[in-house]
Order: sequence, then structure tokens, then C-alpha cells
Amino acid sequence: MKKSLAFAAICLAGCMTAAAGCSAKTRNLASLSSNWYTDSDLKGIQPTFTEGNEGFMPESLVYTVTQAKAPQNRSYSAEYADGTYSTKFYAKKISSTELETITREEWREDYLNKTGSNGLVLYCYETALEIPSVTYKFHRLEDVVEERKFENEYLRTISYFLPVRDYLSPVYTRQEIKSVAPKAPQAVSLEGCYIETDRIYESFYNLSFSEVYTKIYDNLADDGKKESEFQADGLNGRMNCVFDVTYLDVVVRATKNMSASLNQTVTLYRPGVNPADFTFTGSAAPLCTDETESDKQLVELQKILAANGLFEEGENDDGTPKKLETVAINVSYNDSVLTGVSQRYWFAAGNGNRARTLMLKYSAPIAYEQGTLEYVLKSVESLPDV
Repeated sequence: MKKSLAFAAICLAGCMTAAAGCSAKTRNLASLSSNWYTDSDLKGIQPTFTEGNEGFMPESLVYTVTQAKAPQNRSYSAEYADGTYSTKFYAKKISSTELETITREEWREDYLNKTGSNGLVLYCYETALEIPSVTYKFHRLEDVVEERKFENEYLRTISYFLPVRDYLSPVYTRQEIKSVAPKAPQAVSLEGCYIETDRIYESFYNLSFSEVYTKIYDNLADDGKKESEFQADGLNGRMNCVFDVTYLDVVVRATKNMSASLNQTVTLYRPGVNPADFTFTGSAAPLCTDETESDKQLVELQKILAANGLFEEGENDDGTPKKLETVAINVSYNDSVLTGVSQRYWFAAGNGNRARTLMLKYSAPIAYEQGTLEYVLKSVESLPDV
């Protein structure tokens, strides 16, 4: 599960020779588009999307986060207060000083050579998930025996990565996570229900995208702020393109074949864990299983898109009003032995929708039958003219 604070955790027909993150071998390439631009076929970065340029404006979005499906675990329950998820997406020209912060010294020269006369311009994606409180309740039979409330949980990330022409290959990511996650399928005490995390992860990728090095700072270690490291190599020897899980939102959004027929596999690196394959699968799944609630969400989302020029209201040829249509994309762990729950994204698609699209909704099941967290677009704080 990615964004539910229990933080853990694109197969195309034909093989081609790739560049950047999919380089040096014959591999299955991710088919990507810059779907955050009006011209989604653009492989580079728009000047007005780049901080400091004339006309610059970041894409800033805010989502409501609710525990839409209640816990079903009979041993204990984790109850999440309503929270928020905010994202900021833009590009940035990296100064030599900042390059020292986001690259390892032994890999820095390669990045310096890549900058050229125009400098090194990277995408930057920032997110902040804020949950005011999570309450764990230990049950015995049908009664709540003990409970404990944890406050101010969060997951904050920042990611730097290359444009679509370079397969959105990762350069640097940082995560700050303070969370209390479900610990096991069943528990015999309140303490056995949850596991606390207070960590910072910093991941650095070399320019050939063959290695990633992660620094881990554990603020809950017995001896204080313990530092450790994790390194994975051979990334460019894998069959699929490799991305960092911190900007999975953008990778899914960049899917070129954003339709119910989508079936594409990518490799995701989760800090401190060996890379693993995940499959993106398209579907026509509704926003909610309850038809009335689904229609209600569609109406509200259509209003937000229309107000920001991302949906053209009007009538169809038969005189009926245009309605927002969506496509769902599941992200599932791809393993022949172990299987897990799927995360699901929804994007605008079809009738009335403009070329540029936003993430409308995201659904993340919580581990061990503790329900589902749902992120629904609440507002567009700013939108670049791209």
C-alpha cells in the first residue's frame, strides 16, 4: 500500500532498445505521454512549467482523504480521521549547489556533463499526506477492550526525475514518514495491533540508472537517530523500466494507452526494499460501488474540471447533457506466488474531456482488512498554462 501511511508497497508487445532508465539492453519499454500538457505528445519540458521562467505556474492540487470502507478485522480496528493529500508538480533548473544535494559525489560528474549550456532541468513532484489522527482499538469478541490514539500522522515526499523522452527516469527522492500501520492479521493485545514508523529515506540514482543508493534515518531507534543504508544495482538489467514509488502518481498518469484495454508492467523501487514488478491494468470500474454516490462524485468532479477549463460542458448530438467519463487503472503487485491488494486510480476520459487530465481519485486498501482510504480531488489551487 502506497499512500495509506501503511507505506510499503508496463508490459508492451514487442521489445525495443531504450535510452536513459531503460538503457543498454533490449527491454519492454513503458509507453508514456506528457498527459499533464495540452500537447501530450511533447517529450520534453515546457518552459512555462519550469520554475523561474516567464509565465511559470506550478500544478497544485488538493484531495480529501477519507476512510470510505470501514475495518473488517475482527481482532482489532484502525480508524482514520479525515485528512488531506496535496500535490505540487513543476519543473526546476538545477543549480550546481542543489546538484550536490541530490546526487552522490561519485556520480555527480556524469550529471554535470549532462547539464550542457542550458543547465539540467528536472521534473519535481512534491506530495503531502496529512492524517490528523489514527485510533487503534483492540477487540475481544464484540467488545473494544483497549484503544490508543495517535496524532499528526504524515507522509511527505519530493522527487526529481527526467522528462518523458528519458522515460521519467528517477534522479533523487526523499520521503518523510511518521505513521502507525497495522502490524498483523490478528492480535492478542493492543500493542500487537500496530507498528510505529518515524523515518526519512533519501534515494540517489546514478545517471546510467543501474544503481540506487538509499540513506535511512530512523528516529525511533533505541540509540536515537540511527542511520543506515541500502543499495540496489542491476536496475538497467531488468526487463521493464524502473521508477521510484514516490512519484507513482505521475507514472500512472503518464500512461499513453489510458483506457480499459491497458496492460503494462513496470518495475518500482520502494526505498529500502529490492525493486519489484507491478502491473497497470485498465478498466471501466465506477468511482464507487454505490451508484448514487458514484454519480454524486462525478457531478462534483465535473464542476471542478469545467471551472478550470478541463471539461467542455454542453450537449451531446442527441441533446442530452455531456457527463464526465472516467477510466480506472489498477496497480497490482506482479508475483506468481504472492499477491496483494490493488491500488486504483481514476482519470478523466472520453466525451467532453480535454487532452490534459488530472488524477480525479485514488483508492488505497489498508493492510489486514482495515478498510480503504480514498483520495478525491477537492480543488485546483493553481494550474499552469501548458
